[in-house]
Amino acid sequence: MRVLLSLVVFSFVVTTAFAISGPSPGVYKSLGGSLMEGVFSESWVDEPHREGMAHNAIHAWDNAQGVQWRLYCPSIATVTLLVDTRDQNGNGFVQYSTDYSGGSLWLSKTGPWGHNEIDFIAIVDEFNVVSTHIYYLGSQVSVDSDIRFSGHFDPPVFGCFEYVLSNGAIEGTTGLGMQLPTGYPAFLDYYNCPSGTVSWGAWGIAHDITLTIYGSCFVPTQDTTWGGIKALFSE
Repeated sequence: MRVLLSLVVFSFVVTTAFAISGPSPGVYKSLGGSLMEGVFSESWVDEPHREGMAHNAIHAWDNAQGVQWRLYCPSIATVTLLVDTRDQNGNGFVQYSTDYSGGSLWLSKTGPWGHNEIDFIAIVDEFNVVSTHIYYLGSQVSVDSDIRFSGHFDPPVFGCFEYVLSNGAIEGTTGLGMQLPTGYPAFLDYYNCPSGTVSWGAWGIAHDITLTIYGSCFVPTQDTTWGGIKALFSE
């Protein structure tokens, strides 16, 4: 009888575990859709505390301060200059491509992708920002960004995602003597993320968002030589 009872309990636990499903696959948009727009901060972690430096970390959430989605800890790895059109008077724009590493995305179980069972955690695998910095008479007057990142859910059986933000704009920085406004996520410390914070950084808005959730993850097909195959079996 004990064996039978144990099997029944084990079967219930296993059935319950497998009954919990991942986020519903689909395309979720902020423009005319149910995905909430948001705000973000980017910490300036290391001296001299300015934009574009390694270890600057992103922190973002929806306009309700993180009830639907939150993004933690992607940090700058490399910055590449794409173009600089400034003339002798300091007028023009400068465009950069910035790659980030690390980070995680949290999605609420009550969001349009959820089943009101569990919240979802995803690991960021790739994160890129193309930012356009407008200058007038040598002074930077605005920064607009296109942001794209992707990753996989934990556990991976829950699938993968791609997040595209077509309209991110800087609203202010501590470098201008301003203070981070209420309702914006704190500046995260790269060296103690996400619990640690710092005092310097920039902040802005995150609009025109598209989140695509895939029911499975696709691994790109790679060309393999016969020598490469033999090497795998000879190790």
